[in-house]
Amino acid sequence: MKGRRSGIMLTALGVVLALVVGLLVFITVQSNTSRQIAMADVVVATEDIPERVVIKPVAVAVKSLPVEAIPVGALAKTDDVIGKMAPAKIYAGETILSSKLVDSKGQTGLSFTMEKGKVLVTFPASNIVGLGLVKPGDTVDVLVTYRPSKNKTTQQTTPTVDLMPPNMTQLTMQNLKVVSIGGQTTVSQQGPQQSQQQQQQTQPSFITFATEPQDALALKAIKDSEDLVIDLALRSAGDDTIFKTEPVTIKGILERYGVNTSLLPR
Repeated sequence: MKGRRSGIMLTALGVVLALVVGLLVFITVQSNTSRQIAMADVVVATEDIPERVVIKPVAVAVKSLPVEAIPVGALAKTDDVIGKMAPAKIYAGETILSSKLVDSKGQTGLSFTMEKGKVLVTFPASNIVGLGLVKPGDTVDVLVTYRPSKNKTTQQTTPTVDLMPPNMTQLTMQNLKVVSIGGQTTVSQQGPQQSQQQQQQTQPSFITFATEPQDALALKAIKDSEDLVIDLALRSAGDDTIFKTEPVTIKGILERYGVNTSLLPR
């Protein structure tokens, strides 16, 4: 009889212990589950967003993330992101933070998209631009020839020395980025079968560069000089090499190619 009672008590105790253990497991599971489902919405990039580009709706989306994994400053609404600009590149899948954005007020003007530390400067379009060979985004070098004006006075009260010999050509600024090409100049041309009637053709009249302030000053000085003839040389895409060249003169060209100047008409 006693053995039977002992067995019943042990069974009851086992049931109680099983219930207690089950209850503890249930509480633990519920606690962990509660922590895991604590989620919140954040805005993430759906594609790489380049620096200094106004963010468009297709570039962002809302995604739910665990609260514990959300960084400080994360934005929850796409309206807080669209129309703003990222000073640095944002990668696809990256959570967008308020600290990574600047307010462009939805504007897409050049002042909002140009690289920091650069300025824009306009320059007269050269033949290579008029032919349509140069496009925005290309890079060019500036070629300059010194050609003194014919009406330059030769009688001066004090002797002066020109900075460059006449008709010397020199490579100056290199790897200038073309931002835009615009302004139209009308050029009159005669058609092959229209000797009396002139055809009208439009060509770009200026080109805009993004450059450092010091180079902008040099470009203005070149542009304002009456004694300098300017042309542009188009660079290969992705080539940022800084070339070292020697100034070129007509005499130097003749000597280099072995032209016998004694045979030239005088």
